[in-house]
Amino acid sequence: MRRILTVLAVIIFTALIPAQDKSMHRGDERKPVKVRAVDALELKLKQLDEQYISKLRRNDQRRAADLLEEMYDLINKIRAEMKPPVFEPIVMSNDDFRDLMHAVKKEAFETNQLNILEVAAAYGYFSVEQLINLTEQFAFSSGKLGAVKLVYPKVADKYNSYKLIDAFTFLSDKEEVRRIIKASEYR
Repeated sequence: MRRILTVLAVIIFTALIPAQDKSMHRGDERKPVKVRAVDALELKLKQLDEQYISKLRRNDQRRAADLLEEMYDLINKIRAEMKPPVFEPIVMSNDDFRDLMHAVKKEAFETNQLNILEVAAAYGYFSVEQLINLTEQFAFSSGKLGAVKLVYPKVADKYNSYKLIDAFTFLSDKEEVRRIIKASEYR
């Protein structure tokens, strides 16, 4: 039994050391995925359970299964104490925003301007003030509201949304902006 425990301990500790920087492959995608040490440990324990414990004698299998169960409990306790990373979006810098405004102004057609905003919104975050400045580049409500639809989901300071509503003149436009804001809450 001592030999089994020693083998288990060696396997577990050897799994922990490389797991800290280990990239693993997921499914058929074959893209490397960064794995946390706790997750790698759990994978190694599952491998141990599937490949080695079944080969032990019945009495040793029961003891090893009990040890594995304790280790899974410890892993779950470690996970419970781990804090998830906090995501804080970084708003587009003034220089980058100035470049975006220049690119939008260069385009003659509203559709092309909105296409530029769509690309920018896919990769960046904005402030409400920046969104207001963008809407001012459009002559018609359709363009202004189109810009809000594209960019508002990527606004970092949504607590300032009242300023966006206030930036519109027509009541129907204000209502549409409210609807866009409300719809964004559920994404």
